[in-house]
Amino acid sequence: MNRTLLKLAASGFLFLVFQTTLNAQESEKNSAEKTLSVAKKGTVIVVGTSAKLGYKAAKFTALKVAKPLIIESAPVAGKFLLRQSGKTVKYSFPVVKTAVIKYIKIKFL
Repeated sequence: MNRTLLKLAASGFLFLVFQTTLNAQESEKNSAEKTLSVAKKGTVIVVGTSAKLGYKAAKFTALKVAKPLIIESAPVAGKFLLRQSGKTVKYSFPVVKTAVIKYIKIKFL
């Protein structure tokens, strides 16, 4: 009778230990899922906020810095390039002319 009682008590104790271990693992998974869901929400908030701030910074830079700079510098740059293109044509035309004449002589004669 003592042996049977001892076996029942030991098996009950082992069953209790296994059940507690299993329950602890399940609650650990639940806590991990809760942590991930909270972290996901925080990440969405941080990423969304930084995206909004980045958009506002880009919009401000485009409107207040780049647009006036481009509007003021475009005519000056255009005039400079026109002046330089005249000099380029003046100095490069004789070189191109001799190269074309040599090419025609070699190719067709």
